Amino acid sequence: MLPLNGIRVLDLSMYLPGLYCSLLLADLGAEVIHVSAPTERVDKTAQMQMPLNLNRNKKSLVLDLKTSEGKEILRRLLIRSDILIEHFRPVTAERLGVSYSATKEVNPGIIHCSITGYGHDGPYRDRVGHDINYIALAGILGLTGDKEGPPVIPGIPIADLASAMFSALSILSALLYKQKTGKGQFVDVAMFDGMVSWLTFLAASHFAGGAIHRGELLLAGYWPWYNVYKTKDGEYLSIGAMEKKFWDNLCQKLDRPEWKPHQYDKERRQEIRSELERIFLSKTRDEWMAFWGNEEICCEPVLSLNEVFLHPQVVHRRMIQECFHPALKKMVKQLGIPIKFGDAPVQVKSPGPLPGQNTEEILRELKVSEEEINLLKSKKVIGITGSQK
Repeated sequence: MLPLNGIRVLDLSMYLPGLYCSLLLADLGAEVIHVSAPTERVDKTAQMQMPLNLNRNKKSLVLDLKTSEGKEILRRLLIRSDILIEHFRPVTAERLGVSYSATKEVNPGIIHCSITGYGHDGPYRDRVGHDINYIALAGILGLTGDKEGPPVIPGIPIADLASAMFSALSILSALLYKQKTGKGQFVDVAMFDGMVSWLTFLAASHFAGGAIHRGELLLAGYWPWYNVYKTKDGEYLSIGAMEKKFWDNLCQKLDRPEWKPHQYDKERRQEIRSELERIFLSKTRDEWMAFWGNEEICCEPVLSLNEVFLHPQVVHRRMIQECFHPALKKMVKQLGIPIKFGDAPVQVKSPGPLPGQNTEEILRELKVSEEEINLLKSKKVIGITGSQK
């Protein structure tokens, strides 16, 4: 029994925030139906790995919401759903008939989660944007990188992923509220809001009058004890000797005990950093890792993705799994589930389906006849794996 067994989720999203949100819910046991448009195509190449991973433990229905027949099928699905997730701009949701005013009319108890760039009100309500724009406007991009260089774009879309987690948290909270009151509700998650909220301790410093500039942040490479260093083989090490005991251990191991009192010495900061850069170039990355032994220093190698996926801790925690894909007729790799429960072992039950793989199954559950299914296929209201061009 998983925590969300018996909860039904209808996911209309096309992009990472909504897809990752419903992935978290599916991994926790919810029945998730991902609805995509007939025009969305996925080639049988590496591009397929994204939907295969993002849609694991879900079902796939291809449905044209612009048709009256598609809207009727959606209405019937809404009646039996607990949660709706969509990632449309407000004007688009209204045009498609999936705004909260429309969905609550069909199902008053629905928990309707809308993920947008800037929220459902305010001067930026209908403004377009992507991850880079939200972190730029929230000040995060401007704080990332070296003082003398340009802002550095993070390697993953943090606004997308953060909004997915905020959405999942909000949905779970709304489910608890519904248990207490019997009422569904609208959940308005703005990606920009999430990024502003992530400023946390930087905002506290700013409100207290502190000056905050790129390249001078406590945890962004300003201090030598929290930095990245190049090694002899051109690889890199991360040093996170933040607490004094870890800094002291680092100094002692490197035979630089005289540095111990100067962890926060601004006048010697650059001198110590330059000397550390020189020292770390004397050994390869792996030689340094062997050199530390069991010393508590907070040092880890900067790994490539291939190295990450082969790492013994990743393997032990089952963060990479393989399972058989019935439609592709082969084993496919999946990322594992990061949440572990003592009494409810989460698992990858099924890989992400091909677009429309579960269309007929879902329609039959809605008591749609074979004749009607064939008619919907011929009118291209629905899509089924193998029939899409």
